[in-house]
Amino acid sequence: MIFEDDAELPDGFEAKLERILEGLPEKRDLVYLGFSAGAEATTRPFNDVFVIPVGQLNGTHAFMVSPEGARKILGECFPLTYQIDTELYRAFSRLDVFRLKTALVNVADFSSDIQNV
Repeated sequence: MIFEDDAELPDGFEAKLERILEGLPEKRDLVYLGFSAGAEATTRPFNDVFVIPVGQLNGTHAFMVSPEGARKILGECFPLTYQIDTELYRAFSRLDVFRLKTALVNVADFSSDIQNV
């Protein structure tokens, strides 16, 4: 489980997470607990808790990655051409990716300065 320093965990996070983990897909590489989904963010249904993202999905402030998923991401996304959230959604078709229907974790400010680095 990975959180960026500006991730905002809700009250009762641990109890909510326990309920979410019960519906966690068995075969998974990457699971978004928080995200920014714009107009391009389309999904396919999966279960009562998760959907499968098939379009653009931004934000890496809260996610889970499996060991196999980490290996796949290293092979698919590096070296980086864009910021990591862009590289990840460009690789969705080659990864088993899920996101919550409703974000559990939010972020204080979605602005980014990574393009200025």
